[in-house]
Amino acid sequence: MAKPRSESQRQRDRLKVSVLYLQGRTQWEISEIVGIAQGTVSNDLKAIQKKWIASSLVNIDKVKAEELAKIDQLEREAWEAWEKSKADKTIKSKKQSNISDGERTELSIRTENMHGDPRYWQGIQWCIEKRIKIFGLDAPEKFEIFEDKINTANNKLKEYARNLIQLDSTSKTVSE
Repeated sequence: MAKPRSESQRQRDRLKVSVLYLQGRTQWEISEIVGIAQGTVSNDLKAIQKKWIASSLVNIDKVKAEELAKIDQLEREAWEAWEKSKADKTIKSKKQSNISDGERTELSIRTENMHGDPRYWQGIQWCIEKRIKIFGLDAPEKFEIFEDKINTANNKLKEYARNLIQLDSTSKTVSE
């Protein structure tokens, strides 16, 4: 009987087993390379696959949460930029001219009423659409099929089948 592996040896072996498995090696080949029994390889693969499944489920939720956080931040920034783009814009200009008795400077200030940059709305809309996709809210609509429509379709199929049978029997009679 083989000596039981320590926990650290089991983890090292499982790492080697998983790499070889992903390379497409058979359990027998893996057992020869790692130096453990084929049954141990089988048990290790079951444990590895169970761990992969568990981590993939957790990681999907984690990735979704991270992506949603990024989208939330983008949307916040788009809203802030939208609000700033609606603010009145003050334009200052300075005009200098030389006249016979010296220099003259004219300053002018005017204010433009801004209506907001629509590109920020597009960014906000993009964020909303991505969030809807992540949550799966964009699934196709489901339509109920009513029983009377099913019965009508079944009756038409039966009638069609009867007509085909009659045509077939008629063509056999004519050819005989």
